[in-house]
Amino acid sequence: MITEIDAGHVIYDDLELMGLERRLKGHLTKGGLEGERPLVGEKIPDEGMIVIIPKRMSADKTYFNDCTIEVNILLKDIEGEANPQLNELLKKAIQTLSDNEVGKAEDVWYRYSIRSHGIEQESRLSCHYANITIDFETLNVR
Repeated sequence: MITEIDAGHVIYDDLELMGLERRLKGHLTKGGLEGERPLVGEKIPDEGMIVIIPKRMSADKTYFNDCTIEVNILLKDIEGEANPQLNELLKKAIQTLSDNEVGKAEDVWYRYSIRSHGIEQESRLSCHYANITIDFETLNVR
């Protein structure tokens, strides 16, 4: 059985190649998470940060259980404008996640796909972030 936190760890591990500091909901040193907002009250490293927020996993479906995972790549603004590097990081993350769509964890097969992505502003942290919404499914058959 895979929980939403396990699903978050799969994405966490797949994004290791990005070379950025990564945080998984429940493992933040301080600050809070509010809906799809990436972080509140945390300092963003100069090179950027990835925050992964897994949502509740469905249960008792016939073949697949599923959850949504929000991936946010935060990058500080340059002189009040979005850092142009953010778009390149978004492209790299999409490519990385597209290469690792099927796997097995804890003897359970899973698959995931990108539902949507976009860039948003987070004025309280003087940054912009790229949001990637992932549909994560686990095979519910033994």
